[in-house]
Amino acid sequence: MLGVVCDGIWDSKSPYARFVPTSSCRPPRANHRGLRSFDARHGRVLLHHGGAYTDFIVWDPITDQRVELPSPPCYGRLKATVLCAATGVCNHLDCHRGPFIVVLMGTNGEGMFCCIYSSESGEWGKPTYGDHPGDNVEWTRSALVGNTLVFALSGYRRILKYDLGTQQMSVIGLPYVRTHMIFTDFVPIELTTLEDGRLGFARVEKSTELCLWSRGEGDDDVEGWTLCKVIDLKGLFPLVDSFDLKNCLVGFAESVCVAFVAVQGGLFTIDMKSGLMKNVSVGSDICCAVPYINFCTPALEAPSRDDGQRVGISSV
Repeated sequence: MLGVVCDGIWDSKSPYARFVPTSSCRPPRANHRGLRSFDARHGRVLLHHGGAYTDFIVWDPITDQRVELPSPPCYGRLKATVLCAATGVCNHLDCHRGPFIVVLMGTNGEGMFCCIYSSESGEWGKPTYGDHPGDNVEWTRSALVGNTLVFALSGYRRILKYDLGTQQMSVIGLPYVRTHMIFTDFVPIELTTLEDGRLGFARVEKSTELCLWSRGEGDDDVEGWTLCKVIDLKGLFPLVDSFDLKNCLVGFAESVCVAFVAVQGGLFTIDMKSGLMKNVSVGSDICCAVPYINFCTPALEAPSRDDGQRVGISSV
């Protein structure tokens, strides 16, 4: 993990995406005024304009190349993710310069749809529709498990699986939230891929417990989930009110099992294996953290004053 792209609290007049390094990585352009982060995967970051959810930009932090995508042929409540075009056959060690796709999942008056952009053709394909009308996709980041993308659905009570090969959609229920209250509102989740390749998700339960759930093999039912890790947030942040801890989870780094929480005016990482916590950024308005992972970090060109500092990137 070379860094994380952070978004501040929504402000339609001044949206802002900022790259925060967690290593020696220093991209040529760290700040993106007027943009928000949507996703990051396979060496690329997907950004979108603050007020227009269908205007996307794919950014390569290593080369600073930015590709503006044309508007998709469908609109609605949507979420998007960027992938290497060779997903399923590529090892993704150094594919950030190759072709990519952007998968758009959403809902409109006709139901739930998926539409895919290809960098090779420079065009969006025709949307395909699933049989799950009434379900909206949530803003939380998707997860890639094998050749399947996973999205959170309305209220964070179910998730949607989309097979990139067959283009089939299916729905899985999530386990009930562990809580001290008789009734509870929806609790946001962060989807992830675990180190062993299984699907997982994290959420805060009982107001102060950061919980990691994993998905086993078998049928697509609620019983397939296992609670595999619980971290006491109150022990890490004893001076923070429980209400603030309840809503502190803002991101999760897939495969490395690291959670991002925004508390005490800063952004912290929590290693779900060791329980160790680390402060990575200062800022009281962080509401989203999209981890950036890449395995190739060549030296970069001279600094630019346009949108952030340009410095060299060393191998990590």
